[in-house]
Amino acid sequence: PYKNHSLAELGCRRGYRSPMTGRPALSQTHVPSWWTKDSGSYDPPNAGLRLSWAYGFRGHDTRQNVWYNSKGEIVYHTAAVGVVYNLVAETQKHITDDPESDDVAEGHSDDILCMARHPDKRNFATGEIGKSPKVVVWDSDSMKALAVLQGFHRRAVLACCFSPCGEYLACVGADNEHSVALYEWRTETLLATYKGDREKILAINWSPFDGTIITTG
Repeated sequence: PYKNHSLAELGCRRGYRSPMTGRPALSQTHVPSWWTKDSGSYDPPNAGLRLSWAYGFRGHDTRQNVWYNSKGEIVYHTAAVGVVYNLVAETQKHITDDPESDDVAEGHSDDILCMARHPDKRNFATGEIGKSPKVVVWDSDSMKALAVLQGFHRRAVLACCFSPCGEYLACVGADNEHSVALYEWRTETLLATYKGDREKILAINWSPFDGTIITTG
């Protein structure tokens, strides 16, 4: 009986377009019994959403992005979320870009494309896609961001790796030259940059012998 009601009368914002505007969907949609046509009906609810489980894994265009941490938990990423999965308890912890959460300082605001594990096996770095992408270094135990590296790369961060000593982080960007940036990540200091290659770079790693940075693609 409510299929001819407007979206506003169904409690939605006027002018908002969605698949719910079709008659088959509206025929299954009923006006809540508490709803009235006063101005407060269109106010956002005094509630929020909290991520409890992240499904899936990004593997079709990423590499070296599943690791064990120091506790034997599996660390990986999906969408814009860093995930720590405990196999025994079958629980997840997440690092997200949620300013209202008490669990994280700052996470990603766009899809994650790469991940690196620190030599201590507790801290991880993840790089995202975006106009001005950032690399977040975070603790897989506390799920707190330890550093946010942003400002040099464009389009995306395709690969990253920690130095053998753990003090430095090297990253590859998605610009035309696939530029490489070297950070002292604890102080969020950009130390050096150089052009990589015009062909796509798929991985970067640090030689344990002489400090040479190696890229492959």
